[in-house]
Amino acid sequence: MARREHAAWLWRRTRQSFSHALAACLLPDHLHVITPALSAKAAVSRLGAVLSGYSRHVGGGNLWAPIPPPAVHPNDKHLLRDIRYVHLNPCRDFLCKDPLAWFFSTHRGVIGAEIDPWVSAERLGAWFGYPAEHVPSWLHAYVSGDPTVAVAGTPLPVPAQPSAIARVPLADVAAAVRAATPWSSISLKRRVFVTLARTVGWRDTNENARAIGVHPQTVRRLGRDPVGPSELAPALLCLGDPRLRVL
Repeated sequence: MARREHAAWLWRRTRQSFSHALAACLLPDHLHVITPALSAKAAVSRLGAVLSGYSRHVGGGNLWAPIPPPAVHPNDKHLLRDIRYVHLNPCRDFLCKDPLAWFFSTHRGVIGAEIDPWVSAERLGAWFGYPAEHVPSWLHAYVSGDPTVAVAGTPLPVPAQPSAIARVPLADVAAAVRAATPWSSISLKRRVFVTLARTVGWRDTNENARAIGVHPQTVRRLGRDPVGPSELAPALLCLGDPRLRVL
């Protein structure tokens, strides 16, 4: 995938076509999607339409090899093993050191690092019979406990704590917001930034305005309409762990 914006286009379209997926990961030269499907033929047809649309979008010819027949999972044990395989692909291809550090992966959303995740902890918890609040720690321990990452697994991210004074660079705050809001509107991104910046001690209106390229009056207006805890939490998580800020 030569250009990031092309990858983002493909990721969005795949999400739209497989909105009920259980796992997905986009690599530089291939794509994995695990999804419930009543018809394997229909699923292949949908994926083919996405890939053809991508080829037209980038102005090329046929850029893809034929789609192989989809694998059918006989039980949840095999399904979970393949979800792990999908999320470990970037690490096994030496593209990153931790599955959390690969942007085009649904693993990040499952552990709570995205405001609008494609695959949520609630969805996987309902499928495998786990309470949603236990899914991030359970799944990340299972996925990351691999020799290509760490045999004992890597720690689950811990959110940054509110602070009355600024203890982290403002650039990290901005990076955390970008990581937590990849598919959100510009207006929501700005609201999250202003709320997060103030939460961790960045209260200078002019500084915050320069960081996101808006007028100070816009920051004042956004400050009167802060995001709620459910929208702030992913940004705090991304701010607390540099693995999540690798875009």
